[in-house]
Amino acid sequence: MNILNLLNVLGQTTKTILPLACADRYMITNSRARIRAFSTPKRAKYIIIISCIFWLIALCHTPIMTIIVNGQCTMYKNWYFMLHFMHFIP
Repeated sequence: MNILNLLNVLGQTTKTILPLACADRYMITNSRARIRAFSTPKRAKYIIIISCIFWLIALCHTPIMTIIVNGQCTMYKNWYFMLHFMHFIP
């Protein structure tokens, strides 16, 4: 995994974790005890780990499906659409 792909994964993970942190803050400050009980440090760690694993798997096609043709990086045609679609998910 090269550094550019790692930066891409970290960027997508950040875009995912920020809304999850906002949802966690909302749950902690909610007046209903049932919703407050849903927000625990153990659950937060689990969700962060799952989101990191998800983005590592979802974006692993970038370094694998990129090829060099005549000194330019290109992608296989079927994967080009998938790469651009992944940027619209979060």
